[in-house]
Amino acid sequence: MNNNNSLLSRITLVLLDTTRTQDYIYLAVLCGIPSLLAMYLGIGDTIDTPEGTFVGWFDKYNFWPFVFVQPLALWLLRACFKRVAHITPEQVPERPPPLIQLFKHAPSKQEVYELMRASLSSPKILGGTLIVSFFIQVADLRELVSIYALNAPPRLSELDWSIMYMTGVVSKPANAVFCVFAYITQFTITTLGLWGMAFLIAHNLFFLDRIYQRSKVEKSELKYYITLDLDDVNRCFGFRAANDSFNTQVVALTIAGVIILMSRFANVEEVTSLATLQELIRHGTITEFDFFPDIGQVLLGLGWLIALFIVTIPALVKLTPRLPYFGGLSELSIDTYLREFLTDDQWQYGSKPTEQQINFVAAKFARNGFWPTGDNRASQLFFYSFSVFLLILYPIRTDDSLVLIPSLLVLGIVAYALRTILLKVLHNSLAYVDERLTTPNPELLAEVEEDRVRIPGKVFVSYRREDSLAYTRLLTQTLTQFIDEDRLFMDLSTIQDGDDFVATIEDAIRESDSVIVVIGTRWLTCVDDEGTRRLDVPGDFVRLEVATALAENKNVVPVLVGDADMPKASDLPEDMEPLWRRHARELSDSRWEYDVTELARALANRQSDG
Repeated sequence: MNNNNSLLSRITLVLLDTTRTQDYIYLAVLCGIPSLLAMYLGIGDTIDTPEGTFVGWFDKYNFWPFVFVQPLALWLLRACFKRVAHITPEQVPERPPPLIQLFKHAPSKQEVYELMRASLSSPKILGGTLIVSFFIQVADLRELVSIYALNAPPRLSELDWSIMYMTGVVSKPANAVFCVFAYITQFTITTLGLWGMAFLIAHNLFFLDRIYQRSKVEKSELKYYITLDLDDVNRCFGFRAANDSFNTQVVALTIAGVIILMSRFANVEEVTSLATLQELIRHGTITEFDFFPDIGQVLLGLGWLIALFIVTIPALVKLTPRLPYFGGLSELSIDTYLREFLTDDQWQYGSKPTEQQINFVAAKFARNGFWPTGDNRASQLFFYSFSVFLLILYPIRTDDSLVLIPSLLVLGIVAYALRTILLKVLHNSLAYVDERLTTPNPELLAEVEEDRVRIPGKVFVSYRREDSLAYTRLLTQTLTQFIDEDRLFMDLSTIQDGDDFVATIEDAIRESDSVIVVIGTRWLTCVDDEGTRRLDVPGDFVRLEVATALAENKNVVPVLVGDADMPKASDLPEDMEPLWRRHARELSDSRWEYDVTELARALANRQSDG
């Protein structure tokens, strides 16, 4: 699992490095060169001639704003990808990439992190991006090259700064040099956008490829694969821990849509009245309004559609055994299909399961959604995405509400229809194997559901990072079997950037019904940079959490991990002394699942009684 040290891999890691602020200056300077040349050559303003109006560099808004847009685009991509897959450091960061949380059998996060880092920084990703970007530029500049190299006549409908030499204010060679610098900036942002898409493709394909399938994964390799949790209370196979990764991609899609729409609006005419729109519809052709003035605009719309597909790749999890590259099944019976996703520990019915057992497992499989964070979110994502895509195809530039409102309503109806069709296609693809895989059967699961432990209310988890970060992450991940994730508070995953740390913690404890205090072997003895024991510092966060919980008379449960002992009253500060009287629970490595289940049962019983 060695990291790839090729030049393209190193460049990829540089592109992802949020600490390299100088890169934004480099991009701004590069994109500012054409604007300086435009002022020097006198082609920045629009010029009227007998042949027509030549639009100046500063009067056409799809190029010169790159001086701001490109640094912003790089910053946004870095910010998004830091949440999707932060792979810049060689060692797994304190807040690992969200997908890492899904590898429940991994002996260490570092091993899985190295595997993911090598995959996402592969030179094939950036290399392929550069090749595709080059050919896009060739296609987009074909006409312009023929004008300068072959003296082909330009289209009179396309009079702008790219052929301003026809006005006589600039020589043809100087105009050509200017175009070279201008289109270098276009190549840069095209490459940046395509690389962002390629990175997401690699990330999402890595996710799909790491979904455990019995036919392709040796038992010894199980630790490097993600297993489905059919009993997940969030009904998304236990993938909710990777929320940031999947939902941030929707944000990235939003950013791409905004950038594309900016370019589209700069290149379409305004519909000034309902009469002109009706005339357009009556003739069935675009005569006065050229919605796709060049191939670059067509590619923008196509790019958005591809981006939408990339973001929806994770929704194919349930279909992996049927996918040519990811699946290895030739037989598509329901029991074979279900067993493909389940390890020996998960599949308890042998080689000849009964029909009732198959129905039971199928019912649990069907109640989990296609989208990793839930099908309700998928429905909203698809509706939004198709709406933006339709706006890219038909950007409505008008001040007339009689045109705007009906147009938006029509686009909304079409987007809803496309969203419904897509979800139907996903369901039908799985129903082709057996309808029981897509039809939830709550009656069959009702009896089992009644016996499942459910923790009501909210739970706060207190821990010290230097002492028990890994144990606490595993504990919260296991507890999501018994409580919805949004009712489980752990500072790393719950506190947002800019939040007041102390106020957020105090509010969370007051709102919680129970407080778990995770205690490892160093919980008592951790010291700060000056050598003072942290618990003796009045502003220590762990002390603040425990003292606040005790003062609020919360159900405080000490949890001992890593063979730790319960602290004595004499070892604790005065405001924490009542902790030693609370009944502690030990979580053993050898019986982790059982111990956490018993902890969850105790919390559920206490909160139900309280």
